[in-house]
Amino acid sequence: ISAGPARLKRVELRDLRAWMAHERGRGLGPRSLARALSAVKGFFRWFGKREGFEPTAVLSVRAPKFTRKLPRPLAEEAAREVIADLGTTPAAPWIAARDAAVATLLYGSGLRISEALGLKGRDAPLPEVLRIRGKGGKERLVPALPVARQAVD
Repeated sequence: ISAGPARLKRVELRDLRAWMAHERGRGLGPRSLARALSAVKGFFRWFGKREGFEPTAVLSVRAPKFTRKLPRPLAEEAAREVIADLGTTPAAPWIAARDAAVATLLYGSGLRISEALGLKGRDAPLPEVLRIRGKGGKERLVPALPVARQAVD
């Protein structure tokens, strides 16, 4: 089958649905199929501009739904290694201490990066429980582990 410019200009919605069904039949998962479809759409956007036609049929195809995976926390030993590496990387000792304190606070208290970076000097020394204003302006109480409080101090 020839896939020259004239044939590509005639691609229809049913062609893409047939291709997607074929790929699913080969065992391609929804996330991978969505990624492949994104690449096809990107190609057709470029091709449409280059050849002067509107690839509406291709661009109107919806990607398959898939569930987003929740991030998994680091294992304790891996977190210790990250924090130890952060403490030795920068040239200035205060930068190494700052980076290690932020990483310890993130892991030890479950803060989001924006929440940890939003702490001010007046917040030190950290109390056992932090009152954090997070996403959407919601306030929550977060325990600060002794190791995190010590790192910040």
